[in-house]
Amino acid sequence: MVAQTVARSSRSRSRPAQIQSPLLVNFFRPRQILLILDNCEHLLASCATLSAALLRQCAHLQILTTSREPVGVAGELHLARPRRLQCQTDEPLAAAELRQYAAVELFVTRVQATLPHFATDRRECTNRSVRICARLDGIPLALELAAGRARALPLDIIADRLTTDSTC
Repeated sequence: MVAQTVARSSRSRSRPAQIQSPLLVNFFRPRQILLILDNCEHLLASCATLSAALLRQCAHLQILTTSREPVGVAGELHLARPRRLQCQTDEPLAAAELRQYAAVELFVTRVQATLPHFATDRRECTNRSVRICARLDGIPLALELAAGRARALPLDIIADRLTTDSTC
């Protein structure tokens, strides 16, 4: 499945019935290219198998993977954990204290970029923002994505979904 998706994304002109790995090797071998495999934890074995085959045979290929756990391929160079921003989780914040926490500051700034009328002087907005930031562990990309959802969903719904969803 991973090989088929990479073949389709790279436009390597393979047919679905063909074996993907040899075709991808032929496609990537002459190219100096960065292949990005995102969210590998869901298909870790397939990503590892494909990555190992490609890296073994394509000297100029580099692969960047994102995953909650290492892919486990020989030559895996760098494991980076996302930097977490500081966030208050113990008690609700007063609106005046909101901006002292980097996670809340980032989230509110991003929400205001898409919703200029968003006001943090109301206690419920402050508390919801803090709940969202705490649930997302202060991870900047997660905060950015949640702030983008604020265009379509009220903060209380975003916060409730994060609270009840155990897969985050």
